[in-house]
Amino acid sequence: MKSVGFMSTAGLPWFTGTSIIPLQQAVYLKKRGYDTALYLPWLKPERQKHCYQKHLFRSPEEQAAYIRNWLPEDLRAYCPELLFYPATYSKKLGSTVPMRNPARVLKEHDSLVLIDPEHLFALYPWSRIRRKQAWVIGEVMTNYEYFFSPHVPRFVAKQLQAYCRFILQRMCHRLAPISAVQKDICALSKSSVVPLNAADRQFFRPPPSSRNRQYYFIGKLIPEKGLAELFNNLQACGVDSIDLYGAGAQSEVETLAAKAGISPNLKGVLEKPWEVLPDYRIFVNCSRSEYLCSTTANALAMQQWVILPKHPSNEYYYSFKNCLPYRTQAEFVEQFRYARKHEPVVDPKLSGLTWEETIERLIELIQAPC
Repeated sequence: MKSVGFMSTAGLPWFTGTSIIPLQQAVYLKKRGYDTALYLPWLKPERQKHCYQKHLFRSPEEQAAYIRNWLPEDLRAYCPELLFYPATYSKKLGSTVPMRNPARVLKEHDSLVLIDPEHLFALYPWSRIRRKQAWVIGEVMTNYEYFFSPHVPRFVAKQLQAYCRFILQRMCHRLAPISAVQKDICALSKSSVVPLNAADRQFFRPPPSSRNRQYYFIGKLIPEKGLAELFNNLQACGVDSIDLYGAGAQSEVETLAAKAGISPNLKGVLEKPWEVLPDYRIFVNCSRSEYLCSTTANALAMQQWVILPKHPSNEYYYSFKNCLPYRTQAEFVEQFRYARKHEPVVDPKLSGLTWEETIERLIELIQAPC
């Protein structure tokens, strides 16, 4: 039985793509007969409150039990071995930071999948993972240049981007830049754009006969998720409020919304979003910070309209019938008005968003060359 390890920068109950995607990949890979392990950051209880909200764990074992129980009952038998490395949460960065070299907790695996390696090992560039692991794949999910640009001068952003590229090349045998956005940072001969995200199967349900809610956004509530653009676009549509789900910089979000004359309805974190979100007709996602945003896939699976910017990070979604991309604010207004007047349609291509199909692509990726 081949062993595959996954290491990520986030774990449940922080409901973000980097916590959900590797867990699902490890589960469905184990279902296919692989021996899988998932390495996650362990935060001390006083730091957990910044991203786990009401859930506080006294030990890694408690958090592992929560993660297993979060899975549907018939998938719990396929939960990977859950292991933890010490980390802290940085409010300034809005992310976790390893407290020591994460490589120290790694067992030997036939293949190791690192989620955003440039994040995991930014402080530990001397790590020798490639020498200790037979085959290391880096899934590059985040557009860090987009995060850097608003906060530092352009030349500094370029230097940080170059450092990220160095980390990726040092840590990985092969890279999966999951959009054209990351091609530059993944300057390896063995790199290819691979869609490795899918919608949770709980979202693949027939839509309700009547949807009594109009539009929403779900994700990290931080400015880098395109929230200023979202609020300005909604203001141009004559809309004065929107439901927002997630956690983050609440005061910053409220300030951005107020500047655009929008009153956000902050709904908090959804542990089981498939129980609430099907009542909506329109998902609006103006983010350009990551690729294959999992909330976009979930919205398409729920047969909702999805309004998002035309950007390399969203190209994979263009072919779906309920995807309404836009370039300018005028196009956003046009797409938004169309979505409000028309019902979403049944899309036969939705099978491409299932984990069963996605895992086939992942299996091809983790096969080390002979």
